[in-house]
Amino acid sequence: MRILFLLLSLLSISCTAGQDVSYHYPKMAKRSVTEIHHGIVVQDDYRNIENLKDTIVREWFKNQGILTNSIVDTLEQVKHFKSELKKIDGRTKTWAKKLKQDEVGNLYFLKRPIGEKDFKLYKKESGGKILELFDPKAFNPQLEKRFEINYYQPSWDGSLMAIAINTRGDFASEILILDIKTGERLDYTIENAAPDLFQGVSWLPNNKGFTYLHFPEIDKSKNGYKTNSTSVLHMVGDKNSRIPIFGNVHGVKMDPSFFPVTKITSSDSKVLIGYVANVDRFYDAYYCDVQDIQDGKPNWKKLYGIDDKVLYTEGKVKNNRYYYLSPKFEANYQVLSVNLNNPDFQNPKVESNLPDDEVVNHFVLDLDGMYITTTRNGVEASLYYTSSKSTDKVEIPFETGNVVLVPNSIKAKGLYIETDGWAVDLMRYLISGTEIAEQVILAEIPEFPEFKTIIVEEIEIKSFDSVMVPVSLIYDSKIPKTSARPTMIISYGAYGNWETPYFSPLRLSWISNGGAIAIAHIRGGGEKGKEWHEAGRKDKKSNSWKDIISVTEYLIKEGITTKDETILNCRSAGAISSAMAMIERPDLFQVFLSQVPFINPSRSSAGSYKKSSYLEFGDIEDSEEAKYILGMDPYLNLKKNVKYPATMISPSAKDDRLDLWESGKFIARLQEYNTSNLPILLDVNITAGHSRSSTESTATVYGFAKWVIEN
Repeated sequence: MRILFLLLSLLSISCTAGQDVSYHYPKMAKRSVTEIHHGIVVQDDYRNIENLKDTIVREWFKNQGILTNSIVDTLEQVKHFKSELKKIDGRTKTWAKKLKQDEVGNLYFLKRPIGEKDFKLYKKESGGKILELFDPKAFNPQLEKRFEINYYQPSWDGSLMAIAINTRGDFASEILILDIKTGERLDYTIENAAPDLFQGVSWLPNNKGFTYLHFPEIDKSKNGYKTNSTSVLHMVGDKNSRIPIFGNVHGVKMDPSFFPVTKITSSDSKVLIGYVANVDRFYDAYYCDVQDIQDGKPNWKKLYGIDDKVLYTEGKVKNNRYYYLSPKFEANYQVLSVNLNNPDFQNPKVESNLPDDEVVNHFVLDLDGMYITTTRNGVEASLYYTSSKSTDKVEIPFETGNVVLVPNSIKAKGLYIETDGWAVDLMRYLISGTEIAEQVILAEIPEFPEFKTIIVEEIEIKSFDSVMVPVSLIYDSKIPKTSARPTMIISYGAYGNWETPYFSPLRLSWISNGGAIAIAHIRGGGEKGKEWHEAGRKDKKSNSWKDIISVTEYLIKEGITTKDETILNCRSAGAISSAMAMIERPDLFQVFLSQVPFINPSRSSAGSYKKSSYLEFGDIEDSEEAKYILGMDPYLNLKKNVKYPATMISPSAKDDRLDLWESGKFIARLQEYNTSNLPILLDVNITAGHSRSSTESTATVYGFAKWVIEN
């Protein structure tokens, strides 16, 4: 009866944004904590919300959900987008993704057949025949639940397949092993793994085993969650095989929050590379003879350090040379190589010579040379093939924003690529040398005639300090460019990553329904290379949100939108910049939307596990860096008695990277401080993780934003 009374009370509010209404937000008593960080006084009014086991806190989250549902479920705009996006999503009858190759010419991919919800694993033999390899329904037919293939990796010779199945709904997966020739599964699974998130598995050159990252604890409610992971060796056929090979073992020491991943890059490779992975773009790395691993006597030697500026785990081994990407001598990155017999990272060989204004993103080796992808401002992609003779551009039939390389064997020529753009659907091609050998069609290509008039303009605008910021402006040419319309401003700008162009019918539906999208490639991303990243991190993080403000001011000045039609939309670490832009200039935005937001970064080390995000944003324990992270913390920087935009925060209960209480604290404080008559809502996705979204959740976000603007 009490819940029913509360529901009726919440439903009694007027659901008209912009009118003088009072939203009866669920109340949370304050349990303030005052701390002093290196002379800076911090008052955290809602520290009690961090205790998600507290029944009062859980009830508060539940009531926030009731309030949100009581509003959004009645909105015609939400109903419209749910209907619209369902039709658009249903137009894609089949869908193929996650292409991979073995070293004998077979292509593998996941595909959702017509009329089904789940992706199955298929094999396209070198002769062209397509075979179904595995249906996730077969993982455990006794359980009436859906299973998802979130990762797979064939052995080099195409005889075996490691397949990861998500069974818990969170970050962890179970790995099963399939005998491709017989179609039979081995009679066991490997638990406590997450190969879709942590560099996958690496098969031994002899195909008799593989390495993967093992997590001792995968339960978020327990101590040790996601820490002290170890790279282990599993020998196929022995269900108890889990031999620690890299981590805090065999003489290597590392931060328990880092991830010791290992890679073998071909069946010819005699070495295993061990990377000390974290959120930074540059790692420490070690190497070891594969034979020593198989003999159970790893002898790890330092390969390079952070100061050598080797990007991520992009390294490849061929003919005893280690090839890698680095900005050490060129801010836009180069492909370099060293001899593994004497790896001298101070004097590497330069393997690429490409235009100065293009950022090198990825590369793949083949028999005679390498394929390299680049982007200009993060959005104009190019593909090159370089050999001992020359470097030549591979001509793609349309202007592409993104090129994905599907690695082939270093023993063969050519490779598959996937390419698309903001308004150009995904195409796949088989490349041989510098020529397109054929277009590869693995699934039906749907038609979207309503998107034919959508155009993309890649522009640059002057930011507050005269730095030029790239912006992707996407709108329908049927409406004059300077006719103000609801405009969604999207950005990320963290970790050197950025919003890569990709074809999204759901996103384009916002435009076909009268809106526009402006993707701001702000500092902190990697659109213009290493320096662009450095210009938006730690003590320079304010550049990121000031870039957003400058972009918004430009859009309003040019008549593309108005202050009453601006929408900030962000996710994950992109929420730091967007939320701070909203806090610094609340008058400039009408709606603030954020999915799985990183929005209380100064408390990240107090979450379910110690995160390495301090490498990007600053360490609260450091006297100098504490100023940076406290200054960029949206929760702490909210101000009292301010008219804030309408807000919908959408965290996920099963997020393995960010804790639910971050969003809860932000919403509690924003509801308390806000003096506008616009709603401040919390919409928790109970079943999703960090990287997952749905058609329904997208429709809710779009519909909510449209409702606010139209009222």
